[in-house]
Amino acid sequence: YKERMQSDQKAIYYVLGENLKSVARSPHLDYFRANEIEVLYLVDPIDGFMTSMLREYEGNPLKNVDDAGLDLPKTEKENKEEENKPTVAQDDFDHLIERFKSVLGDQVTNVRESKQLVNSPCRLVSPEDSFDRDLQRIRRLTEQNYELPKKLLELNRRHPLIANMAQLLGKADSATIVDATIGQLFDNALLLEGISPNPADMVERIQHLMEAAVAGRAT
Repeated sequence: YKERMQSDQKAIYYVLGENLKSVARSPHLDYFRANEIEVLYLVDPIDGFMTSMLREYEGNPLKNVDDAGLDLPKTEKENKEEENKPTVAQDDFDHLIERFKSVLGDQVTNVRESKQLVNSPCRLVSPEDSFDRDLQRIRRLTEQNYELPKKLLELNRRHPLIANMAQLLGKADSATIVDATIGQLFDNALLLEGISPNPADMVERIQHLMEAAVAGRAT
């Protein structure tokens, strides 16, 4: 792998997941795909134990893409794309973030704007002080009463879904739809992390969103 790294790549990046199919859809990969940076897919439960012990290889640090403190420089391509993309007004986006916090409550540690997402609306990242992040899957499989640590939710301000939600939030009759969408986005993020949300709640919410979508098409 190290031999295939770009000459200016200073770290070995990796993503942990349940299987190759789910890992390939991980929103954590948005930045790396956009900038053609290779990422190791680690899907064996023991991989988390390995990466928690092996912090570098031949002088190159190993870094989990699920890291709230990951510092990735912006490329010239990204800067040009940002100039051309419509965005949400700061006040509207701040209002939406507060709505996410209100709906999700203590299910997350915080909600903030993402600096790395490109094509995905949101992602869950481990707080910077999450020392056992790489061991969470192993602990989930081996400890009967293991409680999943809360994560930080990042929003892609330029994603159409997030932008539309910010606009809908200003309409009095759209609050229910926005809240249901917030809940579903959070459950989607859990699923991509290999964590199963409450299926009964999710099915009811999806049905509500489908009814609203069909009603909107009919009018």
